[in-house]
Amino acid sequence: MRPSVSPVIFGPVAETLGAEEADFYAQAQPFGFILFKRNCVNRGQLKRLVDDLRSCVGWHCPILIDQEGGRVARMQAPEWQAHPSAGRAGSLMQSDPVQGLKFIQHTLTNLSTELLEMGIDVNCLPVLDVLRPGITDNAIGDRAYGDNPELVIACGELAVWTLLALDMTPVMKHMPGHGGADKDTHKDLPLVDLSEDDLKPFRHMAGLDLPIWGMVAHILTKGVDEDMPASLSKKVIQDIIREDIGFDGLLLSDDLSMGALKGFGDEAECARLGLEAGLDIALHCNGTVDEMWALMDTLPPLRQDSGQRMDAWLKQRD
Repeated sequence: MRPSVSPVIFGPVAETLGAEEADFYAQAQPFGFILFKRNCVNRGQLKRLVDDLRSCVGWHCPILIDQEGGRVARMQAPEWQAHPSAGRAGSLMQSDPVQGLKFIQHTLTNLSTELLEMGIDVNCLPVLDVLRPGITDNAIGDRAYGDNPELVIACGELAVWTLLALDMTPVMKHMPGHGGADKDTHKDLPLVDLSEDDLKPFRHMAGLDLPIWGMVAHILTKGVDEDMPASLSKKVIQDIIREDIGFDGLLLSDDLSMGALKGFGDEAECARLGLEAGLDIALHCNGTVDEMWALMDTLPPLRQDSGQRMDAWLKQRD
């Protein structure tokens, strides 16, 4: 049963939980937590941290991580396995579909088993961005399956089913499509001309009506909203993601501390703008308690529709 929660997910400060931080989480009651390399030292330490985080909020809240494989891996070798990138999986799928299917299933089963052993139950993959050769910034690069939307759909759907079969929740990203971004959103805000190819993988996944989440990119969308990033844009969230794509699952922002949002206020202001635009959850990853307190001071209450989505997901998870 979900208690009364705030529409935010926080990134813990370090590998252990201090008294001040624990007290803050008990008061703030975030919906969940997201882990980073700074939080993942060894198996015993990480399992204790996960247990301590859930103890702070008093329930089995979701614990997220970006463990994609390749260069995006918060749990590092040699303590944990090094897993191949989505780009490698996509290349194999394209050349030998049978071996590609086995490769994706094997990789994600091993990866998910490691996460579940640590108590982590939400992994921020698959990356469903469709590459545009010569345009897509390397911030995506081999994190994506390839430049063919049908290939991305085949790999992404298999990834989703593999995670769900193991009781892991996938988070598809980066809605509504990051492939046309020629800048790294960790640093800058790109203007993207969305295409049908960008939208196809997300539409397909939304049509499956599965208990998956979505993450919204910090990109400007040409001809839709050239003033506000997708993650803060009511036009993009409501008209493109909810209506055109047809996604009605839990929707969270990309990290609010990324450079793409630097012109739209601090993390607290961006959280407010995103939630008012229609996000269900703001994602604050910095691991700074002072920033978390400031965010809580301006955070709007959980909307009824967001609470309903949370409850629907929890019912399917439990």
